[in-house]
Amino acid sequence: MDASGEALARLEAELQRDLERAQREGLRRHIAPRAGIDFCTNDYLGLATDGRLAHASSAAARAEGTGARAARLLGGESGALARAEEAAAQWLRCERTLLLSSGWQANAALLGALLAPGGTVLSDERNHASLVDGMRATRARRVIFRHRDLCDLERALRHDRGAGRCVIITDAIFSMTGEAAPLREIVALAEAHGAIVVVDEAHAGGVVGPRGAGLCAALGLESRVAARVVTGGKALGGSGAWIAGSRALIEIVLQYGRPFLFTTAPSPPTAAALACAVELMEELEPRRTALRERADHLRRALAERKIAFSGGDSPIVFVKLGSPAWALEAAARIGARGFDVRAVRPPTVPRGESGLRIVVHAGHAVAEIDALADAVRDSIGEFSQKVTAPVASLGPPALAIVGTDTGVGKTVVSALFVKTRAPLGPVAYWKPVQSGSGDDDDSATMARWLAQTPRARVLPPCYAFEEAVAPHQAARKLGRSLEPARLESAARSAAAEAGAGALLIETAGGVLVPICERFDQAALLSAWRLPAVLVARTGLGTLNHTFLTLEALAARSIPCLAVVLSGPRHEENERDLRERLSPIPVLWVPPLDGIAGAGPIAESALAQQILDVWKRAGPWGRFASEPPRAHE
Repeated sequence: MDASGEALARLEAELQRDLERAQREGLRRHIAPRAGIDFCTNDYLGLATDGRLAHASSAAARAEGTGARAARLLGGESGALARAEEAAAQWLRCERTLLLSSGWQANAALLGALLAPGGTVLSDERNHASLVDGMRATRARRVIFRHRDLCDLERALRHDRGAGRCVIITDAIFSMTGEAAPLREIVALAEAHGAIVVVDEAHAGGVVGPRGAGLCAALGLESRVAARVVTGGKALGGSGAWIAGSRALIEIVLQYGRPFLFTTAPSPPTAAALACAVELMEELEPRRTALRERADHLRRALAERKIAFSGGDSPIVFVKLGSPAWALEAAARIGARGFDVRAVRPPTVPRGESGLRIVVHAGHAVAEIDALADAVRDSIGEFSQKVTAPVASLGPPALAIVGTDTGVGKTVVSALFVKTRAPLGPVAYWKPVQSGSGDDDDSATMARWLAQTPRARVLPPCYAFEEAVAPHQAARKLGRSLEPARLESAARSAAAEAGAGALLIETAGGVLVPICERFDQAALLSAWRLPAVLVARTGLGTLNHTFLTLEALAARSIPCLAVVLSGPRHEENERDLRERLSPIPVLWVPPLDGIAGAGPIAESALAQQILDVWKRAGPWGRFASEPPRAHE
């Protein structure tokens, strides 16, 4: 076999291993046709099968052809496209719209045109993947704020933005859980800080607001947001999406939006169907009323059956089960009762939050909804107690202790976190990569310190080197390298060893210390989806080092649960950090001789602060699996 053949064979083997891993984790996906009563698609108003849209589409196909033939600027324009954009501009009460082939393309084109190097984009952590990827494709600075957390957004507006244009992006209604964004407050914060707002109305367009024009219209915010993206593939029964905004904004997207410039235009039949749907919006108010009533009825029916769910007033109702395996099993049982409800699993939702996404349609009968609620109750069966449990109880809580650099006291802080958590249940400490032996061996030191702490134990490192230098350097001097795949396997073992208990992971040196070429510890935490507690010095230089490290964590979407200052108290630095980082808590740990002085601390106010951080840690992220029976 030649070199090319060997490379292809290796690729096939690697791909097969990836598929097998996804299968083991309950995350492998399969395309399945709809079966039973549809409680899974986003055809909220039933327009996808409306004969009027079909007639408009077929008429356009006969008049202008089935395909657009080219990108808009290269001859792909059609009369149907122009009519669809004019109709949408009138419907959405904006100066102009631009129709693209999908919501994904619309978000990418809009953000690419709006965001230049030097700008900043602030994104809700639960935004749709199209917003996330559109943001990532730009060269702007990216900051993630906690889901629907206005305090975290305000902190980011004060401290995390650069000097250029600042854009806040958010879904109007979040696609998995059905919650609405706090748009009034987001717009007010944006105006106070000189930022602009972009709203993805995918699950609001056609459903809420006057004429079904979306959440911005419902709240009277149309003129106070820079742009809206309104999808045609959900409530409007077709495909594609409009960018809605001012004439100048649409012209900028036309000039610089790469997905618009380099993609074949939407076809005349598609555009004609959308124009027809828009023209029907005014008369579809009875369907929207029926949709709201049916969604309210489902929520009441689930509540009566003591089934916990999330979501606001939208047609999306989410029942959280935690494990992918539980969600798949429950969906299969419901399907056997004649209802098409789909399981949603990572990466669609975060680890530990797999569940059932139920979508109500205006055409559902009340009797069908009641029967579905019975099927959900019966199908979750032994999962019922777990449904009402908080996420943190669905798997062992885990967090990483990271540092701004080396020698900042991460091991002492780790010991405090372990000792404080131990009275509540088993807790394991793990340092995946250890460089340095003797007094520098943190795993051995921790084992001595925790020897008298019941229910606390130390797991062996995956890699251990005698020389106390950066791990990749220690490995290189021995002609070795650190392999992310081996660390991932070890992480699985550590999660299994932790079992029903908590797991604390300490990194080696600063968070950006390389593990191997092009792979640092921050990348490792991001891949494992672990939240971090950042340990920093108290004195000179800590402000700069702390802010830079937090920026590196944010760039990799790693949540920071707390900043811990370790060493002699420096009240001015502490005050500055508290003001700049709020609402991230800033804790102070006094100088300690190892863990000898930790006894009094474990009974102080600091202990409660540490426990509060543990409560926010959530389940073991990347490798969370079905929790042990003790949690049922």
